[in-house]
Amino acid sequence: MQYTVLIQPRRNGGFTASVPTLPGCRSQGATEDEALDKIRAAIANHLKDTKIVQVEVTENGVVVPKAKNPWDSIIGMFENDPIFEEVDRRIKQDRERELRRLKNKARRR
Repeated sequence: MQYTVLIQPRRNGGFTASVPTLPGCRSQGATEDEALDKIRAAIANHLKDTKIVQVEVTENGVVVPKAKNPWDSIIGMFENDPIFEEVDRRIKQDRERELRRLKNKARRR
C-alpha cells in the first residue's frame, strides 16, 4: 500500500513527516531518510488494528452498514490450488519479517 507523505524541514533542524490521509500519523527525524523510516513504522503501527468496512449512504443521509463483506467474492477462490498453503505461509512470513524490521527500526530511534 502506498501513502503520500509530506516531509517538512523543522526550524531547529531535522524533518517532520506526516500522512495527510491518516490524521495524527506523524514522525520526526534528523534527516529526510530517518523521518521516512520512522513514518513507515508509524503507518504500520497506526494501521495494525484497522479493518476495511464499506458503508452505504441512503438518500436521507442515514449510514447503513453494507450487508456484504468486500472480501466475500474471493473467499475460497484458491482452496483447491496445490501451492496455496505454501504461498500463504510465505506471504505471512514476509509480512511478519517486515513488521519486525519496522518495529526494530522505530525502537532504535
